[in-house]
Amino acid sequence: PLEFLELPDSFALSLMAWLVAVYWTADIFASFATGQFINGKIVLNPKKIAHRYLQTWFTFDVLIVLPDWLSLTLEDKFEFLTKFSLLRGVRAL
Repeated sequence: PLEFLELPDSFALSLMAWLVAVYWTADIFASFATGQFINGKIVLNPKKIAHRYLQTWFTFDVLIVLPDWLSLTLEDKFEFLTKFSLLRGVRAL
């Protein structure tokens, strides 16, 4: 939500932006190692977990994290992409 405000650049805000991007990127990797309930049974097989994740949340997660990394690495050349990072809140639900 703070992205709609014109806040001055600061070390604290930059640090928070990097930490958020790293956190959500780590969440993608963690999702490949998280057991799931499929048809009422817990599945711990890494191949089945990866297959299921790739079919369900993976694309959405990457579309959420990608604008963050682009905005951080390309230094405001794609400032409009930061608005898409607001979708993280939807994923958190």
